[in-house]
Amino acid sequence: MDRAVLERYEKILEIMENERENQPMASQRTKDGYSGFQDAIEEYVNGVQEDAFYWGYMTAMKQREGMVVTDPEDSEEVHDKEPMYCGEDFRRYVGYRIEDVLSDENDCNVQIKLKNTHTNKSATIYADKAFDGETLYVMDK
Repeated sequence: MDRAVLERYEKILEIMENERENQPMASQRTKDGYSGFQDAIEEYVNGVQEDAFYWGYMTAMKQREGMVVTDPEDSEEVHDKEPMYCGEDFRRYVGYRIEDVLSDENDCNVQIKLKNTHTNKSATIYADKAFDGETLYVMDK
């Protein structure tokens, strides 16, 4: 760059620096409008996040609908299927042992037969839709 171009740039920068302090401020009406706009955007974003959470929660519940347990607590007859939603649903089967794993010819519609050797109670976990490679997994130590 030659000296004249440099001087021109320096003058422009100097003018910009001097005028920066003289920039007009936004009016109160503009500030209020912007604040209202920001509030509306934040409310919309929060609503979308809440909808996404509920959608994910309901999707997870629908995926787990296929995984249910029957437990003949006090009688020999089989009770209705009870959905399993969380770890607490499994804790009631601590002490049970896996006696058998049954499935159809395509190795689907899995039934895991459990038995408590101390109380002689049995239960069956029906895990038709739970074996999708994402819902359940095992970590060996």
